[in-house]
Amino acid sequence: MLFVRKFESSSAFAQLEPVWRSLEAASSVPFATWDWASVWWSLLREQRVSTTDSLWIRTVEDSSGATLAIAPLMLTRRPSLGPLCVRQLQFLGADPNLTELRGLVAAPGREREAYQALLEHLAQCADEWDTAMLSGLDDESFAFALRALPGSQLLRQVPSYQLELASTWAEFKAGLPRNIKESLRKCHNSLRRDGLSAALEVLTRVDEVGAGLDDFFRLHAERSRAAGMVEHPNAFHAAVNQSFLREVCEHFAARDKLRLFRLRVGGRVVAVRIGFAMGDCLYFYYSGYDLAFAKYSVMTTALAGALEYAIQEGFTRAHLATGTDVSKTRWRPIETRLNEVNVASPSARGQAVHRLFHGLKNAAHRPLFALPMRLLGRRSTWTPKTEVAG
Repeated sequence: MLFVRKFESSSAFAQLEPVWRSLEAASSVPFATWDWASVWWSLLREQRVSTTDSLWIRTVEDSSGATLAIAPLMLTRRPSLGPLCVRQLQFLGADPNLTELRGLVAAPGREREAYQALLEHLAQCADEWDTAMLSGLDDESFAFALRALPGSQLLRQVPSYQLELASTWAEFKAGLPRNIKESLRKCHNSLRRDGLSAALEVLTRVDEVGAGLDDFFRLHAERSRAAGMVEHPNAFHAAVNQSFLREVCEHFAARDKLRLFRLRVGGRVVAVRIGFAMGDCLYFYYSGYDLAFAKYSVMTTALAGALEYAIQEGFTRAHLATGTDVSKTRWRPIETRLNEVNVASPSARGQAVHRLFHGLKNAAHRPLFALPMRLLGRRSTWTPKTEVAG
């Protein structure tokens, strides 16, 4: 039998850090870590009249008291004052782009039963929340959610991609699709014809984070302004998002888990890719590159160099992050999909508020509703007046 415990004050981070770090050791994504969650709560939680977040962390324990999973949840009230509000339950990382995967932090092989215990707990305390957005459910857990909380709706499936790495770069390269091999050859030859060469740097230390991220923010913003290409919005246009990434990367660097790849051509930084070392997996986060060097496919060169580095350092997997685009699928990775589910509280209030809230969200594109919904939005979505979001 499993039991669910409540943690609803900021002291929970210090209290849960040891067991959290133990559970995250088996994860292949940075978003499950104590560092990501604690920094996110410190910098990106909302404490405004229109929107307020409260911690709603739950742990799942077995009969011996051993913690099998942590659910880093929060309860968001919109507006924060008065009885006429929406109480939305969601995982930490409620930002549009920064936190790519959200869900439980669980012991290997115990994810499904831990999620089932959490869903049963939500049904039992239905009067504490109105609507919930739950992420990271596999298909069977989603089916259980339909039974535990009738009316659950699938919002989307989040695809992510992983590469199995070989023991040597030569072996890995030999197994790549023909189009990738040809692309790598062309990248090298096009630089050589113009008398240029590429050199990859790997930044890992805390004192290297500042300069490395300065280059990243500049090149990431430049990539977002590219015309006639696959759209890549600037996920770090808001100052608070930049502050968040700087602190997160400092945390990871302090634990030797940051790998910031910086490609130079002729001494000029032309591409940057952020990586996080997660056990035997290297997770590739956001990137950016100099559009003046796009004809040389410098981002492909940077990723290939980073993969070669990963193999040399003993990583056995590379996570190419979420989202379906050719820059990932061309490597023929293994695809997995996790469900994001919209849930209404079984309580009478929850059913009514859920219908009202999601009706307003669906009407947000109309001028009458656009401003109120923006005021109820999160700071991480705000665009500075000095920049037009990509």
